[in-house]
Amino acid sequence: MGNKYIEYARQFWRENATQMFSANETQLYFFLLDECNNQFWREPFGCSTLKIVNNLGFSRKTVCALRKKLQSRGLISYREGTNKLAIPSYSLLLKSKDSVHLEKAPKETLNETPSETAKETQEETLKVTLKETPSETINKTYKTEKTNKTTSSIKEKEKEKEISAGLDDVKQVLLNDQTWLENVKALVTSQGLQLNGETIGKEIETFFMFLHSKGTTSKTVADAKSHFMNWLIKR
Repeated sequence: MGNKYIEYARQFWRENATQMFSANETQLYFFLLDECNNQFWREPFGCSTLKIVNNLGFSRKTVCALRKKLQSRGLISYREGTNKLAIPSYSLLLKSKDSVHLEKAPKETLNETPSETAKETQEETLKVTLKETPSETINKTYKTEKTNKTTSSIKEKEKEKEISAGLDDVKQVLLNDQTWLENVKALVTSQGLQLNGETIGKEIETFFMFLHSKGTTSKTVADAKSHFMNWLIKR
């Protein structure tokens, strides 16, 4: 069951890296994740809106808006209750990376062979080049190179999160990630705990001492964040 909890948490932080969640959205998601765990991963699982309101301090209107946002991001699905006897039911969702990529790929591209695609690209490039003046060609080439450099820079930053690094380096990344630290504080607050910046820093130091004691020598940043969140909640 612990692996399932980590899997959902990892997916959440991957989504957060793509488009950051608000502190309230983070609290609601991990509250529902904890509730599903408490109900032995039975899905869909029931959870009254009143229970969420009492535990997180949100208004009913805010809870409805937050769960719609989580549903739109593909993390949960829910069905509203019809009366006091039928409370809302929730399901946690895991995205399929392969299916997402296939859906985005045009059918024509999937059916073409590499040689056909390359041939068509060369012909189209030749047609456009013949119509352009030298100055237009130079400007377009400059813009294309600039765009490629920007895209490459973004991809390199994304890869950094998945590259395994030494524990000391990863620890410094976590200590310097202020946005993530704020999300951590929001989560532990939802669990009835109070942590300031100094206390969270000490918890991170203790966590990495724990990893060293287990013989762990390296981790990715994303894995370290996910592991720390689950370790902190259990403590």
